[in-house]
Amino acid sequence: MRATLPLVLIAAVAACSHDSTAPNPIPANAIVYQMDARYLRYHYIDTTRGQHYELTWLPPTPTTAFVGYNCLGFVPNAPTDTTGNFYFYYSGPNLGRIERLDQGILDTTTGYFLPPQGSDEGTRGTYATDSSNRLHLVWADGIQSRYFDAGASLQFSADTLFSSIDLSASADSIHVLWRVAWIQKENCAL
Repeated sequence: MRATLPLVLIAAVAACSHDSTAPNPIPANAIVYQMDARYLRYHYIDTTRGQHYELTWLPPTPTTAFVGYNCLGFVPNAPTDTTGNFYFYYSGPNLGRIERLDQGILDTTTGYFLPPQGSDEGTRGTYATDSSNRLHLVWADGIQSRYFDAGASLQFSADTLFSSIDLSASADSIHVLWRVAWIQKENCAL
């Protein structure tokens, strides 16, 4: 069984591949965290120009499962170190269902956790944790957004990494909330 991360992060995030057929590049000695779609929360509201448009991520069910997976793997500089290298890996389309409310019309549609094209969250970097178990990532590549936005809070608690961000624009006429839980796993796989 892998060590858990109490006050100190002893881990690194696993390398990223956008090709679902690519082998998983997470090092064998990494402490791995996998995004758990059961705890994914996304809520978007746009009331600009008098319109009302709202998106809410629906939790997975047997008929609306989340397809794909995302992992972070951490490799410390030394066994008890709070700094090291991280890698981000995802596989599959990373999609689920979103409830959409547009001008009073409610329906459901496909939602992408990561955009299927035109976006690169990045693949790797370095990390450090502080005394309050807050994780700080310094990306070596990519364009971070959503739950990896520079303003996001990344916090360890027992065997879970919580990522959250609350953003607004246009005098709060556009508002988005992300809450993501990454659960410690033995490896990165479905």
